[in-house]
This record gives sequence, structure tokens and C-alpha cells, in this order.
Amino acid sequence: MDKERAAYLLNRYQEGTITSDERDEFVLLLHHPAFEGLRNEMLDSKWSLDGEMDTPQASFATYDRLLASIKAVPRPSSVRRFRKWLPYAAAAILVATAAGWLIFSSQSDKHPRELVHAADVQPGSNKATLTLADGRTIELSETHGGIVVGEGISYLDGTSVIDDESLPEIIDYEISTPRGGTYQVTLPDGTQVWLNAGTVLRYPSRFEKDKRVVELSGEAYFDVEPLLSKQVDNGKVPFLVRTDKQTVEVLGTQFNLSAYPDDHDVRTTLVDGSVRVASVNDAYTPVVLQPGQQSVFAAGTMTISKVEVEPFIAWKDGYFDFLYTPFPEMIVQIARWYDVELVYKGKVPQETFSGRMSRAVSLQSVLKFFEGSKIKTTLSGGKLIIE
Repeated sequence: MDKERAAYLLNRYQEGTITSDERDEFVLLLHHPAFEGLRNEMLDSKWSLDGEMDTPQASFATYDRLLASIKAVPRPSSVRRFRKWLPYAAAAILVATAAGWLIFSSQSDKHPRELVHAADVQPGSNKATLTLADGRTIELSETHGGIVVGEGISYLDGTSVIDDESLPEIIDYEISTPRGGTYQVTLPDGTQVWLNAGTVLRYPSRFEKDKRVVELSGEAYFDVEPLLSKQVDNGKVPFLVRTDKQTVEVLGTQFNLSAYPDDHDVRTTLVDGSVRVASVNDAYTPVVLQPGQQSVFAAGTMTISKVEVEPFIAWKDGYFDFLYTPFPEMIVQIARWYDVELVYKGKVPQETFSGRMSRAVSLQSVLKFFEGSKIKTTLSGGKLIIE
């Protein structure tokens, strides 16, 4: 966090002279975990305040109210700065999108980043494989974005993938997206699931009458359709998502679940409704999340926190969205989407970055995100080398 810049913006806001662009930057800054401590430090040491702010307690209370009023404003996307160019040229839009990162690195920009321009890598796309219980596989069409499971399986436009006549009454399916792939599935109950890159979802062709169970490895966004039945106690048929470490139980809600086998944690981010998160081995007491909360299970411990939801679900809508995200966490997401292998030479960078960008651009465009940091990236032979 650049303390001088933070102090400048805070003073500009307090004086009422902050510009529109500076206000956008300030709104993003308010969400930095180190901001509160810096604000208090400045109030203590250098600000002379009058009226109701003649005591430190009054100062904090008044500024808490003022800052809360603008902190509630949605975080700005730098892409919107280029909207005035939209009517003029599609090429300009692409350039604007590629350059339109909001960057707040934990390091200064005194050390220019060197980028070795090698062969570029194109972004991921609609890719998935459907596997039947008997081992047969079907490569799903890249020209379609998803499938619907009902009487057989069809693409979103109604084109048939599998005819129901050749199937037994209930069959198990597995749909998997490779690194660099994404796909959507509408399950038999109407629940919609978006699969991120490197994800496997297992589900039946028809759910049981008293519960709906799917298995997930990777990351998916669920929009669960409520289902009523007289055969269950409260009349609501539960929907269960099982991973290798936890089970998420829902009745009708929207949430994101990230459970990659090679990640150190499992993250459940609730958008709407409520979910109950339980361990598969009773390692922790089950918890119920409220909208805007996230549970993180790591090293046998569960933690709950309030988060901004957007950075955790932006992938579904075709964006990278980072909010003071540590470099190692951010670069893994990028590597999965562009299907490149990460190779570190030297220490793993620990800078944090913030910004929003389309996932539809090439990898070289994304790597511009690191301009101004000390991080050197080299793209060669399907490997992204970090120095």
C-alpha cells in the first residue's frame, strides 16, 4: 500500500477537492486491509479537526460515517474510463481493455518490469468432455456454451447431444473442463452450474426424490433451483455439493465453490440465500453462511469472513477481478485459464494487485498487468517463467 498516495487521496477527500478519477481510486483504496490503521495514524498525528471532531473519538466516529458512505459505492472498473471510445473503433476497445487495469501494487514502480515477447497464448474457450457411466466420452461442441440435462442431453439451443431412448432409467454423468476451458450445465432439476477451467462435476441423469447430490473437483458457480416434495420433512428437497473435504447443503441459492485438489484451501462464497458447510470428517462444526460471507477451510480449520463477492464470481461472466490479491493466488488463476505451466526462478513474489479485465484477451495482454512491479515474466514453450 502506497502510504503517500493514500494520505494524498484522504486529504483530497476531506478537503472536498477530490476528482472523479481520484474518487474511483479512493473507493478501491478503502477496501485495503491496511487502510484503517493508516487512517487512524493520520488522524492521530497530523489532522487538526474542529466542531464535533475536537476529540479523537469524535474524529473517528465522524470519519467512519463519511467513509462508509462512499465505501458502499461499487468498486470501479477502469474499463469504464474508455466507454467514450466505444462508438468509434473496435480496435480501440481492445487496446483499452488490454490496458485498462487498475493497479495498486504493494511495491513501488521504480523497478520497471521486463517482458520477453515470445509466442502469445490465446484465452480459454468453451471446452468440455462428457463421460458416461460405461466409460464412453463425448467431446462437447466449442460453438455451444452449455448443455441441458432432461430427457436425454441437449445443447442450450435444443440440439441433441444424447438421445434418451438409448439410456437406462438413471445414468451417472461426468462433465469435465480442461485447463483453458469453461462450460455450463443445466441439471435435471433446473439448477444451473457454471464450470471454471480444470473442473470436474459428477451428477445423475435424474435426482433421487428426497435429495439432490453432485460431486465437484475444481471451481463452479451454482444457481440452485428450489425443489418441493411431500416426501421430505420440511417439504424442501436439499441440494448437496460434495468435495473431497466438505459438503455444502443448500435449498435454493447462488454461491461459488472453489475446491481445486492442488489448492491449499476450499472456499465457499455465498451470493444469495444461505448454505450450510460441513466437513466430510467432522473436523469442524457445521456453519451457516449469510450473503456476502465466505468460508475457507484450510489445514483442518474453518474461518468465516465478510468479503466482496464480485472478485470470486467474476470468472463466470468472463472477467478476472482482483482486490489486493496476493500474486501467487492471482497467477494460478491466470495459468489455469491460459493452460500454461508456472515455473518460478527464485523467490515467489508476494506483491498484491487489484484490477478487473476481460478473460477474452491474449496472455501477453494480461501480463501487462505487472508493469511497474519488479516481477519479470517470460513466456516460452507453454511455460510462464516468473523471476
